[in-house]
Amino acid sequence: MITTSERRETRRATIFVVAVLVFSATSAAQTPPSTNAPDTGSFTLVNGPYVTGIGDGFNGANTSSIESGFSMYGYDCSHEIPLDQRVADEFVVPPDKVWVLKKLHWLGYEIQPLGSTASSITQIHVVLWAGPPGAGGSLLWSANAYLSSSWTGVYRVQPPFLADFTRPIVDVVADLGGAPFVGAGSYWLDVSLLGSTTLSGPFAIPTVPHASKDDARQHLGLAWTPVVDPVALLPQDFPFTLEGVEYDCPQPASYCTAKVSSHGCVPAISLSAPPSVGSGSLCTLATVHTEGKRWGLFFHGTKGKQATPFHGGYFCLQPPTKRHAPQHSGGTAGACDGVFSEDFNAYIASGADPQLVAGAKVWIQTWSRDPGASFGDNLSDAVEAIVCP
Repeated sequence: MITTSERRETRRATIFVVAVLVFSATSAAQTPPSTNAPDTGSFTLVNGPYVTGIGDGFNGANTSSIESGFSMYGYDCSHEIPLDQRVADEFVVPPDKVWVLKKLHWLGYEIQPLGSTASSITQIHVVLWAGPPGAGGSLLWSANAYLSSSWTGVYRVQPPFLADFTRPIVDVVADLGGAPFVGAGSYWLDVSLLGSTTLSGPFAIPTVPHASKDDARQHLGLAWTPVVDPVALLPQDFPFTLEGVEYDCPQPASYCTAKVSSHGCVPAISLSAPPSVGSGSLCTLATVHTEGKRWGLFFHGTKGKQATPFHGGYFCLQPPTKRHAPQHSGGTAGACDGVFSEDFNAYIASGADPQLVAGAKVWIQTWSRDPGASFGDNLSDAVEAIVCP
């Protein structure tokens, strides 16, 4: 197996390459959510421990020791051209939540033969993926997001040489403010660092101790592969810290009662996901089991819900309401195979209703023509949702 990761004895020659920026932002910075958004406060996600000793290192510093049975000081994550060496690890947004990412703290080091603890890392290139890179994940955003880097007060060492001072671990801070908001699901941070042209590195340290859930990945210019210690033959993870703001975004819920149509149809409305002002993803608003070959429209309100008898059915929204564009149900006349559908996120993005901001509650219902029914129309049940960031 070929690897450019750093084993116990450094094998990588110093490379004198003038690095150039190859990643650029693929998503513009977004407007922060409005202050009425249902945030649950700031969050800090810490991915794994790495400090193994307190005060047992050089000059009383803390240490991060290679785990017993393992062989790797760290894994290459150099952004030098044409090496393209990157590492990646996973984080998970809980159900019914949206995260607005603010900062990333990534840990790395360069070999400092003279024992300096001054950081020479000046860039951190971050790529955000939905799903694992190289294994079905889709790229969401990338940028050189460097904010700062400084020594953590910890050395990466190999027992029993706890006084080794050549691998000071640096906290490299990245600004994730331009990244898209992320909803419930699995995401990956793909990172490379740019440091000195006269030092070996940068390298990313693994978490200590390892855990059964470890699943980090590494890219060495050819393809993405799992990070596996070549001696222990076990997967590894990387320690990092994410900072941001968490928002409550529960799944939409149906309520109220639909009016039965003249052909026995019971229209049912739904939203496929929590609506969002910033995700850019599809959020399908649909009403099925409607009368075929009829005109109808969605209408919504932001003042609350009700169940007031109206035209033989129920008016399920508090006024005032806003009508959406009329559309045709398709299907077959006299059958219940008609469908009304639209992308509600696209409707929000159009600015048709300035009240639909992050944190707003919305209630939606469908009206359609039904010449054979009392009052000549039909009403669906309704759906309620919170507009997410």
